[in-house]
Amino acid sequence: MLQHVDSSPGRKDAIRQLVDALPRPLYELYREILSRELDHQRRLTGRLLQWLAFSLRPLQVDEAIAATAFSLGSDVDRVGVEDLLSAGGGMLVHVTTVQMDGNDVETLRLVHLSLQDFVREGRFAEFVPSEARSHEEMAATCLGYLLRADPDHVLEPFGFCERYRLAGYAARFWPAHMQKTDIAPDHLVEMSTSLLCEGSRLLNWVRLFNPDRPWELSPDPALQSADVASPLYYASSLGLMSVVKRLLDDHADPNSKGGGHGTPLQCAAYGNHIDIVKLLLAAGANPAAEGGFYGTASQAAKFAGNMEVLALLSQALQPADGPAGASSVGSSSVDPPRHIVFESEAQVPFDAEGPPLSHPPESASIVRKVRSRAGGFYCVSKTMLAMSGTSSYTTFVSEVSLMQKLRHRHVVKAIGSYSFSYLCTILMSPVADCDLGAYLHSSIGSSSDGRRCLVRWLGCVTDGLAYLHLERRVKHKDVKPKNILVSGDNVLWTDFGIAHEMADANNVTSGPTAHTDTYSAPEVAVVDRPERATAVRTVRTLATDIFSLGCVFAEMLTVICGESLADFENRRCQGTDDKSYRGTNGEAASDWLEELRPQCASIDGVPETIVDLVKRMLRTAPGERPLTEELVYRIPHASCKT
Repeated sequence: MLQHVDSSPGRKDAIRQLVDALPRPLYELYREILSRELDHQRRLTGRLLQWLAFSLRPLQVDEAIAATAFSLGSDVDRVGVEDLLSAGGGMLVHVTTVQMDGNDVETLRLVHLSLQDFVREGRFAEFVPSEARSHEEMAATCLGYLLRADPDHVLEPFGFCERYRLAGYAARFWPAHMQKTDIAPDHLVEMSTSLLCEGSRLLNWVRLFNPDRPWELSPDPALQSADVASPLYYASSLGLMSVVKRLLDDHADPNSKGGGHGTPLQCAAYGNHIDIVKLLLAAGANPAAEGGFYGTASQAAKFAGNMEVLALLSQALQPADGPAGASSVGSSSVDPPRHIVFESEAQVPFDAEGPPLSHPPESASIVRKVRSRAGGFYCVSKTMLAMSGTSSYTTFVSEVSLMQKLRHRHVVKAIGSYSFSYLCTILMSPVADCDLGAYLHSSIGSSSDGRRCLVRWLGCVTDGLAYLHLERRVKHKDVKPKNILVSGDNVLWTDFGIAHEMADANNVTSGPTAHTDTYSAPEVAVVDRPERATAVRTVRTLATDIFSLGCVFAEMLTVICGESLADFENRRCQGTDDKSYRGTNGEAASDWLEELRPQCASIDGVPETIVDLVKRMLRTAPGERPLTEELVYRIPHASCKT
C-alpha cells in the first residue's frame, strides 16, 4: 500500500485517505515510512520534522528551506522545496496556504497533527531530539543566522528578507526558543550577548523585531541608533535571565535610559520577570526612577497586575521613601486596584483612535477607542470628572473596583485605570462594534442573520445577568439596550457606574439614584420629569433589573419577529411623550407581546414560554416578577464561541 501511495500521481489525496483510513496504528505507519529513508536523507528529514513540530508559528516554504539548510550547515541554494517534499518518500509534509498579516502565503506543514504529537513526545528520538534540546538547537540556528547576516543589508528598505529568508522568524522567535530550553546553555548566552552588544547587529535586530512593538510584523529599516535601548533593557524585557546576569557581570548599567519603558527595571516589572527585577535591584537599579510608558517601575507593575513585583519594589523603596506602598507616586490607599497616576495627559500611554464614541451631554463621560503604546492592543477608555476626595471619585473607585472583580464571557473586562489632574479613566475590553440599541435599529439587526443573532443573544444576555445576580451578587441598576454591547457575535454587559454589590440576594438599597426613565421599573420611576433620568428617592432589589430586562427583551422580540420598533413605541406611548413601560404603557406593551406570540412560536430557537415570561417581567409589583433563576431555566443559553 505504501508503495502504491508513493508512486501515485494523486499522492496528497492518497496520503490523506491513508491517514484517515488508519489501517493500523499511526505510530507504526510513520515508523515504517521513516525506516525507508536513505542514510543521506535522514539528517534532512530529522531537521525538517524538528522545525515543523516545534516552530512557534507556521513556517513559510522559503523559511523552512532556509532553517533546514542552515541548521545542517548547507548552502541554502543547495536545498529546494522538492528536497523537503520528498522527506519520508513524500508522505510526511505538504504545502498549504494560510493567512499571515492579511496575505495568503504558502506554508509547509506536517501531514497530520498526530505526527507532530509523536515528534513532541519523543517517539522518533533517533530522528529528532527532545523538546528542550530541539528548542536549544532552533535558538542557536536563529541566532547564528542573524549573526551571519551582513549588517549593511538591513539598511535597504526592501530586499533584506528576500536575501535572508529566515531573518524575520529568527529575529522574532529566538528569545522564545531560548526560554523553552531547560537551562540556557553557555553557547546560547554567548550568541545572545554578541547579538545584543554589537551595535550594528543590535540595530538591525531591532529593525527586524522591536520588543517594544511586538505587534508590528514588518521590518522598520528607518529605525536609527538613537531609537535603540541598551542590551540590558532588551534582555530584561524578554525575560532572558541568563543574559541579564551575564550583562550585569560585564558591568552593564542597571539604570540605563531608553526604550518605551524607560529603564530595564520598568520593562522587567511590566513583564512580571520577578527574578530579573531582583537581579537589577541587587545591581543598584533605582526603583524610584521616573520615565517610560508608566512613569515608574512600580506603576508599570501595578497596572499590569504584577502584585509580587509591586511588593518587591515597594520594599526596595522603603528605606528612602517611607512605608511600603509608596511606590505609586501620587496614588493613595483608596485608589482602585491597578490604578496609576500621571502628572499630565502627555504621559498617558494610550492614544485616541477616531472621534469619541460618546460624550456629554448624551453621556456623563467621554468614551473613546484607544490604543496602548506599551502593548499595541485596542481598548475603550471611559473618562469622567472625578477629583480625589469627592463623591464622584468615590463612585469612580467603586465602579473600577467592582468591574475588576467581574470575569465572564458576557461582561466587559476592566483592564485598569488611571488619572491625571481632575480626570479619571477606566480602560475596558473589548472594543465593541455598537450597543444593542443601535443594533436593534440597524439594517443588520433587522436582517435574517441579525435576527438569528438576537434569538441566541436572549440566552447570552440572561447568562450575563445571572452571573451578576447569582454569582457576584451585583445589582446593575441601569439595564437598557445601550448598556449591552455587541462585539462580533457576542454581547456583553457594561456600565457599572451605579451598580451595587450586595451582601445577599435580599439586599435592598434606597436613596437618591440616577436611572434611565424609559426602562425604569415603577418603584424607581421619575415622577416629576419623566423625559429625563434624574435622581429621586427609590427602593431597589434584583427585581428592578428584571423589569428593565423585560423592556429590553420586548424590543428584541419585536425585531426578531420582523416588526418595527417605531410602531411598538407608538403603540406603547399612545400619543404621549412617555416612552416607559409603566402603567397604561405597560398594558399596551403586554398587548403588543400577545400579538407577537404566533410569530415567536414559529421562529426556531425562541423559547416557547418567552412571551408569558416577558409579560411577567413587566409586572408592576416586584414580587410578581420571575426570579433570575427562572430566567436561566426558561431561556436556554447556547454555547458561545467567545
